[in-house]
Amino acid sequence: MPGFIRTAHSFLIAVLLLGGCTEFGWNPLDPKEWEDPQIPVPAVAVSWRTPPLSGREAVRRTLRQEDGDYVIEHRWPRARGTQAHAGLRLEGRASAEMRAARLANPAEGAADWPELAVRSLTERGEVFLQADPRAGGDWLWQRALVGPELCVLFARVPVAEPDGLQSGYFCQPAGDPLSDGQATGVVGDLTIVPQG
Repeated sequence: MPGFIRTAHSFLIAVLLLGGCTEFGWNPLDPKEWEDPQIPVPAVAVSWRTPPLSGREAVRRTLRQEDGDYVIEHRWPRARGTQAHAGLRLEGRASAEMRAARLANPAEGAADWPELAVRSLTERGEVFLQADPRAGGDWLWQRALVGPELCVLFARVPVAEPDGLQSGYFCQPAGDPLSDGQATGVVGDLTIVPQG
C-alpha cells in the first residue's frame, strides 16, 4: 500500500506542475515550446515523398549552436503501420572540417542521431553523388547497415548557404531491402525549399 500512495503522490505532483506550466502559457510536452525565438532561422519548407514517409508530419525543433547559429531538426519517427524512420538536419553554419568529413563519408552522420549512434555501424557502401533537380546542391549519399537496419545517410553543402550543412538519414525496417536504386529514390524524394 505505501508504494501505491507514493506513486499516486508522484502522479499528483506531476499533474499539478504541468497544470501550473499550462496556466502560465507554457506546455513543456509541446515540441514547439523548445524552439528558441531568438535564433534567426530561415523559413524552409521540407517535404519527403518517399512512400513510408509520405503524408506523415515531421517533428521539428530548432537548436542553438555554440556560435549562436541555428540547427533545424526534422524527424519522422517510427509510426503505427511502418517501422521506417528518418531525420534531417539543416545547420546554418558548420566547420570546414565537419563539412569535409560528412561529404567524404556520409555514414558518419549516424553519430548526429541518438537513435542511430547507440547502434553499431557496419557494412558501409560506396559513396554516390546525386544531382538535385531543384539546384539546391548535389547530395552525397551512402548506404550502411546500422544495427539490424539498412539505411541511407546523405549530406550536402547547400548552394544558398556555403557555410552550412544539410544531412540526414532514412532507415528501412529491419529485414527490409534497400538497394542502390531505392536509396537514389529516397534521396530524390526529399525537397527542401527556402521560403520568402
